[in-house]
Amino acid sequence: MKLAGKKDMLIIGAALAVCIVAALVLLGPSGSMVRVYVGEELYEEASLYMDRTIVIEQSDGCRNEVRIEKGRVYMAFSTCENQNCVNQGEMTPDNIASRALSNWIICLPNRVTVELGEE
Repeated sequence: MKLAGKKDMLIIGAALAVCIVAALVLLGPSGSMVRVYVGEELYEEASLYMDRTIVIEQSDGCRNEVRIEKGRVYMAFSTCENQNCVNQGEMTPDNIASRALSNWIICLPNRVTVELGEE
């Protein structure tokens, strides 16, 4: 059995590096999931790295829009009177330690909470 030569090892190493980079680009950073709850029930779960808007429309007329974009999540709209949830700003894995509510955005009047957590 012949051992792989220097050229073969370079080709194998380059192919492995391309695979690793492709996996990181396609999958994004691991472990960051956005979970939206209405009351105590999980309403929807999504990756922090897939841009989208989650619209929560409740039977009592309450409506919230949670926006996920560019690795951040925030409450874009709410029908609540005080707008505290909208004013809580964006949440990212880098800023949760400095946020008053850590990894949560809370709309108390509409009973909607947004959690940034691990997979």
